[in-house]
Amino acid sequence: MVEYREYAELLGSPDSDKRGQAARIAAQAYLRHDGPENEHAALYAALLGFLDDESVRVRAALAFELLRTGEAPRPIMFALAYDARIIARAVVQYSPVLLDADLVGLIQGGDPGLRLAMAERENLGLPVISALIDCQDTALDMAILRRLECAIAPADLTRLAARHARDPAPRDLLLCRPDLPGAARLALVKQVGDQLSRLRIVKGAIGGRRGRIMGDALDHATTGPFATHDPGAEKFIAELAGNGALTPRLMIHSLVNGRHMFFAAAISYLAGVPLGKAEAVLARGGRAALNAVLAKAGLSEYNAILWPGWLFWPGMWIWAMIALPAILSLPP
Repeated sequence: MVEYREYAELLGSPDSDKRGQAARIAAQAYLRHDGPENEHAALYAALLGFLDDESVRVRAALAFELLRTGEAPRPIMFALAYDARIIARAVVQYSPVLLDADLVGLIQGGDPGLRLAMAERENLGLPVISALIDCQDTALDMAILRRLECAIAPADLTRLAARHARDPAPRDLLLCRPDLPGAARLALVKQVGDQLSRLRIVKGAIGGRRGRIMGDALDHATTGPFATHDPGAEKFIAELAGNGALTPRLMIHSLVNGRHMFFAAAISYLAGVPLGKAEAVLARGGRAALNAVLAKAGLSEYNAILWPGWLFWPGMWIWAMIALPAILSLPP
């Protein structure tokens, strides 16, 4: 226990290390205080006084004691976030009391090191991530993309995909994210395919088959995200249809390769029925129900081909009567 006289001597010392010790003592007393409000207010005033100390060591000592606690006074941490770089970077990375609004304000005038430190915070809010992406800094973008535990808004991921489509390192990080929107993932895969097809080793290995092989690979990548239920299925299918990419070839590919969720999502979009209803009709519907859905989707009636359920829908025995002529009736 430090007596007030010792604290006063440390506080008035010309040695910055001793004043820094006084700052740490005051910060610890503030955090542990459980007495009257007037004493707590006096301790808060003492902390404010250390912000005016001319020595970086003193202010750093104050920041060190308050850095990782949620009980630290937010105005003091906010002031320290605008202090010397070594202090500001630590504060924006570790202090839990800073709000998203505080951090967004720091981004615009902050140096690259401050932004990188901010990208390493334990909890990153969507507004902060969006503001960091606005900086258009590749190193910063990669630091954010590595944080798989942090959610990134779909619009921001789409922006990053467009920005880094030709850059292998950030593109790989984007493709590793499970929350990457389907349309953005498809655009990146197309870019990878284009770059691969231009390599001399690829040209020499597969020659004239290059177009067909790349086309099959792209179809596989397009239907891949729908191996399980995807909440973004309907939006992705709508984007494919709007871009003219929802072709008979793609739908046939989805059936042949067992991508039945993609096929169901496509039928749902074309027929204008809920995805759950389209799945139920395709899995368990009779001939009349299937004909009604196919007709709404703009397809002709099927020929009666009986498939056991394990060929069309995993885990069920069903009648699935779908013929290639019905799919081929789609516009090219």
